[in-house]
Amino acid sequence: MKEDFSLKENYEKPKELYVGSKTRGISELEPRQENVRDSREGPVVFAARDKALASIFLIDGHDDDWTSIGYFNDVPYVVIAKDRDAFVANDRGGSLYTVSSAPFNTDVHKGMGDKEWTSSVSVQPLSEERIDSTLDAMLANGVQVYFMEDKVFHEFVSRLDESPLEAIKLLSESVSENQRHNNHVVFDKEWFRSLETEE
Repeated sequence: MKEDFSLKENYEKPKELYVGSKTRGISELEPRQENVRDSREGPVVFAARDKALASIFLIDGHDDDWTSIGYFNDVPYVVIAKDRDAFVANDRGGSLYTVSSAPFNTDVHKGMGDKEWTSSVSVQPLSEERIDSTLDAMLANGVQVYFMEDKVFHEFVSRLDESPLEAIKLLSESVSENQRHNNHVVFDKEWFRSLETEE
């Protein structure tokens, strides 16, 4: 996942956090070897400050090659370099787990900054919300969702490295799933026009 760090920092620890998982019915969330972002940190349980980011992590097999995740002006987005119809056909959802933040810590210099929290010990969920569709969950939680062809996706990622603002402007040339479904639309024509004042 290519992440954009154009987000507001919020160091206050929330009471609860959210974990997105493709697996339903988990009684204990455990640190796993595949969840290692830093060898010195070791296996961890990842949690998000909000359901928006947690819902993005329901995307099956997401990685840097075809997903770009971030926040711009505190608005969550995901850009997916996959065929939309194929994505929807294989969308099996998962579960969003609410967990106590007690065993979690954040490092603003890693991953998604203070949007992402980690625990090195197992955590028992407080509750589980079963999700039938990852796409629907992302839209319902305000994630701006875009499907792009590989070429445009890689141009977006390239611009993101140089200027997040220019990368985000590239999205104005595409129609988001939010616009298609008229669901939590933030990145609209008026919003993109407002970016001109930020230059």
